[in-house]
Amino acid sequence: MTGMLKNLAAFIIRYSGLGRAIRETVCRRKVTVVLYHRPEPERFRKHMEYMSRRYRFIGLDELVNALHNRDWLKIPPKALVITFDDGMKDTFALLGIFREYGVTPTFYVSTGVVGTGRRFWFSPYSYGEVAAMRGLPSAARAGILRETGFEREMDYPGREALSGEEISSMKACVDFQSHGRFHEPLTSCSPDEKSDEIMGSMEEMKKLTGRPALHFSFPHGDYDEDDIEILKKCGYCSARTVDCGRNGPDADPYRLRITGVNDDASATLLAADLSGIIGWLGKLRNGSLTGRHAAANRQDILHDIN
Repeated sequence: MTGMLKNLAAFIIRYSGLGRAIRETVCRRKVTVVLYHRPEPERFRKHMEYMSRRYRFIGLDELVNALHNRDWLKIPPKALVITFDDGMKDTFALLGIFREYGVTPTFYVSTGVVGTGRRFWFSPYSYGEVAAMRGLPSAARAGILRETGFEREMDYPGREALSGEEISSMKACVDFQSHGRFHEPLTSCSPDEKSDEIMGSMEEMKKLTGRPALHFSFPHGDYDEDDIEILKKCGYCSARTVDCGRNGPDADPYRLRITGVNDDASATLLAADLSGIIGWLGKLRNGSLTGRHAAANRQDILHDIN
């Protein structure tokens, strides 16, 4: 969907009353989970102002406990959980806004990157390039990255992620959970690599915060049945995907769905994002890139990277 069409669709969704109708019906007895990465503070404050007037903020634990206990009575109408992925250093500037609105967001952080001078492997690349590279076996992807001078356990000048001190300052207001160790797409990892990403990050989280990780977010949204079984065996209570939708009483706690929100969305686009329609249309469009077309596109992009 082009920017112009997206903005037009957002305008129609908001001002036709469709967004409000969805919120007052579909959302009323389901939990909306939103995902951010690194929004600017003033834009995020506007988002919080908008959402606080229309939704009830709850913590991730409240949602997961209700699903495991099959007790939905404690979930308020139009409940909303705020999550962040990665643990980028910019997000420290949002701490005052969390306190202002009395919200406890969940930060799914890459425990092998936060608290260090390491970089995320995907940082220099476009969305299309990352999509192509994450489908490669991890060894092949590592080889391509190494040719560019990247080593995942190397400290670089100018950190990208939250520092250990920042995490300590935030943990009274932020629920820190696991996003793997190095943001590796699990479906391209070997069994040993998967164990390192999932179990290793649980152990590192305890060192970072003094508390073990209980919840997991799939890096890049990639997962399969084996990954879910490993999470359960390791003792995780939930996993959040990037699959579009909302979470009702029968939702699978290991396949929590999101309503995608753009970090820099205007009020109108935010309203449309929260309706779920924009995310659904985007997934529908991206889902058309499969089979031979996807493979061809991946090879073209990798050729450009090399």
